[in-house]
Amino acid sequence: MGDSPSTALEVQMGVLSSNCPSPPPLISFMEVVATTVAPSILGAHPASRRRHPRQMPNSPPRRSLRLSKKNEGGYIHSMTKAQHVAMKQLGVVDDENRVGNNDVLCYLELFKTPLSAAHIQALGALCNLFASVETLQAA
Repeated sequence: MGDSPSTALEVQMGVLSSNCPSPPPLISFMEVVATTVAPSILGAHPASRRRHPRQMPNSPPRRSLRLSKKNEGGYIHSMTKAQHVAMKQLGVVDDENRVGNNDVLCYLELFKTPLSAAHIQALGALCNLFASVETLQAA
């Protein structure tokens, strides 16, 4: 066969060294740009150490005694807490921290009929809206 190609770049371009007496300008430019870089005088970069995710301790976090007394130490959603406060204001429950399923049913039954003037005033007090009894009775 013929001469072997002088560079891999010439093989990619489809140009054999025997066909051209001098390499075309594109190939000579590519050879200059694609030359290997000398190794760094500082050496290789140290391998980065991966941080392990922080392990949480097995003991439960410290909670205040005041908060643990409320709701038997459990979390209550803010919407549920607001409903419990409304239940206390409307007179459905005596303690907003101790609300049972029957209390919730009584609270829902309350809204199936028109509210009394006392209930409207209680809800108005929750929202800082005050209306006189005459205004409520006229409506």
